[in-house]
Amino acid sequence: VTSKSDVTGQDATGKTLTLDAGGQAKVGTLAATGGDLNAAAGKMLDLGSATAAGALRVSGAELSTSTLTASTRLVAASLGDATFATAISADSIDLSATGTLTVIDAKATNGGASLTGDNIVIGKVEASGGLKATAAGLITVNGLATGSTVELTSGDITVAATAQIGRASETGAVTFTSTSGRAAVGGQEMSGLYRLTDAELDRVASKGDITVAVAPTSARQSLVFDLQDPGGATFLVDTLSFGGAQLGASGTLRFVSPGSIGAIGGARFDGMGAGQSVLLQAANDIALAGETGSLALRDAAGNLGGTLR
Repeated sequence: VTSKSDVTGQDATGKTLTLDAGGQAKVGTLAATGGDLNAAAGKMLDLGSATAAGALRVSGAELSTSTLTASTRLVAASLGDATFATAISADSIDLSATGTLTVIDAKATNGGASLTGDNIVIGKVEASGGLKATAAGLITVNGLATGSTVELTSGDITVAATAQIGRASETGAVTFTSTSGRAAVGGQEMSGLYRLTDAELDRVASKGDITVAVAPTSARQSLVFDLQDPGGATFLVDTLSFGGAQLGASGTLRFVSPGSIGAIGGARFDGMGAGQSVLLQAANDIALAGETGSLALRDAAGNLGGTLR
């Protein structure tokens, strides 16, 4: 189906199916029973449901979909905002938006999931392969976000009380990367600073490692030790209580900075096993606030446990 203007209809079915609208398109149901399905609109693309026996590709200036189901790869791209109520693929999923990407429920049963947007809102995303989400602005996780690995890269992060990032039974590594130039873990939310609060960090689990990092900038990083005010460090470790059960038996909790790390609050790492560790990795200095900063690793019995590196 090809039109230079708008397309409106209820249902369309074929072995393979192509919809190409120069304007907006609003369709109830599209089904490709023997192969690929391609649907594109120059303006808004509003799909009730689309099912493909092969690959499924949809695109538009804006996207709103109810149910997308693909037997192989599922790819959807929007030049503006995009909302996906249900997206299911027997292979991989690739969802992107130049504006805000909202994913209510998505599942890649035999592959990875890639999400890209200016801002990203995750309701529930499950992938048998890796889950990767990249946002210029804010990533908000409201429900389950899991895969064999989980990588969340953004200018800011919000992990709701209903969220769970990674599963101890299946996720080999979880990585958070701040692109805002600074980051903090622990403490309370602070406007203008990428921060995983104490409560938010409690909602993360891995059978391997957990990493929180600040992305390197184009500025040259000095390797010379330069002791500075801990509160002005590139990466802040604030008051937190982290449980060893969130890591694998030989897992490491990593805090990585291209500049400095400042411990400004009381950070407790409880229930740490003999094979578990906490790593502070900084290109410059690591400073401890004399009156407020502390790092304590203890095992399940309250004795010293794990390794601080």
